[in-house]
Amino acid sequence: MPLQNTRPGTVHPRPNATHPTARWMSAAMCRRRMPVEHSRSRTQSLADGDLNMRHVRIASSYRWTVASILFLGTLSPAFTGERIAFESATTVRSIWTVDTDTGARLQLTDDTTDDYNPAWSPDRQYIALASARGGTRSIWLVDVATLALTRVTDDGGEDHNPTWSPDGTRIGFRSDGRGAATVSLWAKDRLLPFDDQTAYIRLTDDGGSDYGPAWSPDGSTIAFYSQGTPRDNTAGDHVWAKDLSLPFDEPTAYTRMTDDAGQTYSPYWSPDGSTIGFQTDRWSQWDVGARDLGLPIDDVAAYERLTDSAGIDFSGPVWSPGATAFAFASDTRLTGGVAVSDIWVKTTGTAFDDASGYAVLVQGHPPDWEPAAAGPALVVVPLSLAFGNVPVGRSSAQPFSITGTGAATLTVTDIASDTPVFTVATTPAPPFELPPDLSQTVTVTFTPTVEGPQTADITITHSAVGGPVIVTASGTGVAPPVLQATIDVKPGSSRNPINPRSRGVTSVAVLSTRTGAGETTDFDAANVDTGSVRLGRGGASVERWSLEDIDGDGDDDLLLRFRTQDIGLVPGDDLLCLTGTTLDGVAMHACDAVTLVPPGRRAAPALLTSGVGPNYPNPFNPETWIPFELAEAADVTVRIYGLDGGLVRKLELGARGAGEYVGRESAAYWDGRNADGEAAASGVYVYELTAGDYHALRRMVVMK
Repeated sequence: MPLQNTRPGTVHPRPNATHPTARWMSAAMCRRRMPVEHSRSRTQSLADGDLNMRHVRIASSYRWTVASILFLGTLSPAFTGERIAFESATTVRSIWTVDTDTGARLQLTDDTTDDYNPAWSPDRQYIALASARGGTRSIWLVDVATLALTRVTDDGGEDHNPTWSPDGTRIGFRSDGRGAATVSLWAKDRLLPFDDQTAYIRLTDDGGSDYGPAWSPDGSTIAFYSQGTPRDNTAGDHVWAKDLSLPFDEPTAYTRMTDDAGQTYSPYWSPDGSTIGFQTDRWSQWDVGARDLGLPIDDVAAYERLTDSAGIDFSGPVWSPGATAFAFASDTRLTGGVAVSDIWVKTTGTAFDDASGYAVLVQGHPPDWEPAAAGPALVVVPLSLAFGNVPVGRSSAQPFSITGTGAATLTVTDIASDTPVFTVATTPAPPFELPPDLSQTVTVTFTPTVEGPQTADITITHSAVGGPVIVTASGTGVAPPVLQATIDVKPGSSRNPINPRSRGVTSVAVLSTRTGAGETTDFDAANVDTGSVRLGRGGASVERWSLEDIDGDGDDDLLLRFRTQDIGLVPGDDLLCLTGTTLDGVAMHACDAVTLVPPGRRAAPALLTSGVGPNYPNPFNPETWIPFELAEAADVTVRIYGLDGGLVRKLELGARGAGEYVGRESAAYWDGRNADGEAAASGVYVYELTAGDYHALRRMVVMK
């Protein structure tokens, strides 16, 4: 990193040093101070009086310089009444604060040793600093109210540049040592003792010497500037960012933040995290600049010059909480090589060369602006919802919670989804208020109307600092599952004879147990939506229905009656299938073997013949039944082949007597797996039934 006053060049004064609204205030009296007692704060108000000023001509221009004098311009009301912490520009450096409205200064640490790098805690209760008062330079805290000092880090390395996590639970810092090969970044749990080694976490690797850590407002990233190799620091040193969700030795965790147009140091985040500020020489002299993170790193439009060339500017920009202004430190070379380090404030939105935008605040460096007063804040958990696969037409719900975490009541003004298939519901509906530490549950419901992946942004608008919070939701609509039920056509009959031209009715029982996957499971037959049921090719609807125990198992079955002529059976049909849905919207399907009776016949032929019928269901996934009939007793075997002729599965049914084996309780059953227990792939298969001297082949289809 370049030293503060080592780059030669013509120094032009900032013209607002003689701005008509400027006012000079004495600081000479501030140097005549008594020793600081840590149990008592001391505020010094700077009134007009004893001034020690010099009038110096620089580069044919005039600039007022003051030894130990405070200058205050007319500051914008948008940021008055706030404090800036800084490091005094004296022989022994100490930590002070200055009120941007009244000019009142408060010394927080004494002059026994140098104290550096002040950093406000998010709750404004502490200022972290680097100090050698414990021997090795380490991180300390000073309580702003009591001036009590607390040590944070041990003697494991030379520690500098503290930065706070947004929730105030951790302090990041750069350390020269701790077993690392280079200067690297670390973090420590603030609440654990400084000598507890479990409190320390390494944040960056040995890819370069890393300095000036700055925690991002959302807590996910830490920015820093890196020197040397092997990190890709072409054209000098640059600002980088580390993803804190990844290990320190993960190469993909690092992202370069600035291009090769110049060297960049001392990163600072804007309050909303959209901009990264830094010290840079890309505009000739050392100035303060910024990059819009919404634009690519190599887009010149992403870079903005923030300060002019009136001094060597560093340690900034440190934005005010509302981003209406920023502070920075600047060195101006005076006659004889003496330099004065001042803290300046510049109004946001004014051009870098607009003199009216600048006001010099106090001698010292580097500045850190006090965070906003504690107000409403919120935590939303989780920030993403993954619904997985949801059948089309059905719904799945997941919750997230909003918790008020600030010191004031949070107002949630709206919660909205940008995709209609994701809906939100909460009681009460927005707008509503959340006092600190109270939570509100929000339910998101995903009801896909089409198949395929679908996403939504759930936007939460609120009264806390920062923009809306977005919860992402994702899910995939899939084809509804089909429930394989068990039916018995013409209960009490084994061959299920039907005359397609009959003017009567055909009874079909939906049984309260269903057979499948090698086991029998309960099925609530009363849950069938009888209005949705259709039977056969003709799609016959239910004429009437009743709940009765058809199979004698003690549970009610659903007995349905259909007009036979509406079923639509045609010659050659030997399987009758029923479709419908349950009352909760699940599709169902079931088939049973039938025997067509020619017109004029009242019953099926009594003579048995050996044969194999079409499997049901077909196509199927994952299981099917193969009905067959035996004219005489025989050992029965079913072999299933792929179209390449390879044997997939052999089913040994054993000895069977003459008769019909068509129901699920007696037909050959295949679970859709090969001999190794692996699920068969989709496709066409051939099954062969052999019984004594009889054998026959048929085809079936596995469809997934």
